[in-house]
Amino acid sequence: MVITEQYFNQIIRFIENDTGIRLPDTNYRLIKRFVSERLSSLEMNQDTYLAHIKENKAEYDRFLDAITINETYFFREQKHFKIIDKIIFPQYANTRQDPLAFWSAACSTGEEAISIAALAEKFWGQSSENTYSVFASDLNPRALEAFKKGEFRPNSFREDGSCFHHLLKPFIRHKDGLQILGDSLKQNIRIYHINLLSDDFSRLSACFNIVFLRNMLIYIPIKTRQKILDKIVRKMANGGYLFLSSSETPLVSHQDLKLADHQGVYFFQKKNIRDKKQGCLSDQKLFKEIGGKRFTKKTVTEVFPGEKKEKYFVNVEEITFFVNQKLNNRLFFAEDNINYSLAIQFIEIVFLINSNKFSKAREQLEAVGNITVPNEISFYLSGYLDMAEQNEEKAVRQFSKALNCNVSFWPARFYLGMLFQKSYPRKARIEFEMCQRSISSYLEKDSYSYQFLLEGFNAKYFFDICRKWVKKLET
Repeated sequence: MVITEQYFNQIIRFIENDTGIRLPDTNYRLIKRFVSERLSSLEMNQDTYLAHIKENKAEYDRFLDAITINETYFFREQKHFKIIDKIIFPQYANTRQDPLAFWSAACSTGEEAISIAALAEKFWGQSSENTYSVFASDLNPRALEAFKKGEFRPNSFREDGSCFHHLLKPFIRHKDGLQILGDSLKQNIRIYHINLLSDDFSRLSACFNIVFLRNMLIYIPIKTRQKILDKIVRKMANGGYLFLSSSETPLVSHQDLKLADHQGVYFFQKKNIRDKKQGCLSDQKLFKEIGGKRFTKKTVTEVFPGEKKEKYFVNVEEITFFVNQKLNNRLFFAEDNINYSLAIQFIEIVFLINSNKFSKAREQLEAVGNITVPNEISFYLSGYLDMAEQNEEKAVRQFSKALNCNVSFWPARFYLGMLFQKSYPRKARIEFEMCQRSISSYLEKDSYSYQFLLEGFNAKYFFDICRKWVKKLET
């Protein structure tokens, strides 16, 4: 049966809304063929099939099995398991007394979770105590059923990962060309059906020391990716580790995760309290790692190809998102995205200001201003430079313009209060009171949007200063 383009787009939207997955174009032909075959088999027309999927669990499970990519094998990306084997597990073996918990969050047919358990057995298998648990979850019920059977074919064993295959031998027996997983390893693995986008993870009681989330986020749009990461990070222990596939690591960043590496292999670790105070952008090494590129006449035409008579209207929310992504993960990039390119420019401008290179910072800010509509960030940085150069009247005008763009942009309001506090104490008190309210709302949202502008301090620090000035100016 022929699938119309309009109907197929409905299918794609349903998949993304229900699972978070944005299928690559290369999979469209397979999905069209699957839907066409199911319509013919069920003798059903296009108009009723989506409703049938939603109402019929068996059909929904069949549909999920068709759209999910169940490519996996034992000890996939063995370089990750080498780090766990040589660094992380020995560290836990020497220091941890309470049980450890590991999570394969997109486990498919189970090879990854079994690999984690087999490696854990090397360290804690002789212990009579319950020293570890492996949690395994996936969106696809059919893949989980295959996992529970524990029957694996030769394709589950590849050259990549082969240096750890000997760890599986005590737990696997051969039968009719299959490798059958024994019960002794299964008893430490708990299997769950979980939709990472819509489920709340309440069934996962553990605080995880290691999470594997590999080869899944690459199919998830960036905003949905952040929602999933937020939920997963909340389930991680402080100092716990998150492993993504090598191709996904540059696509991911989170304010509670720090990028770590060992001999060129990258992974993430959940920040502790000391890590959460983000340093200011005055570190030359940090900036070189970020890899800023200044706007010149040549680079402007690279970022904005062709003749552009009107200035570009920037998306400030997206720019601040990209800035903080980049600062949390120096590998992060967003290809062919103008707001990402502008985010890198703002990072450099802040770096130059914090390094007291004011003239270069202004030159860069003017270059950005030549091609963009003024916004709260550019007005704020102009005002900050004016204030640094002791031109307070100009600084007041620039901070006021920033607030005209966004009344909640509290960094500008804070400095307005600071500039007013000597000459116009009543105005200053009003600005500090309003700034307190804006920061309070900012903190309630658990926002990090303006962190790169705060000279290494956090929003609570500015909130406390506002409160002190309000009290002082009341007398």
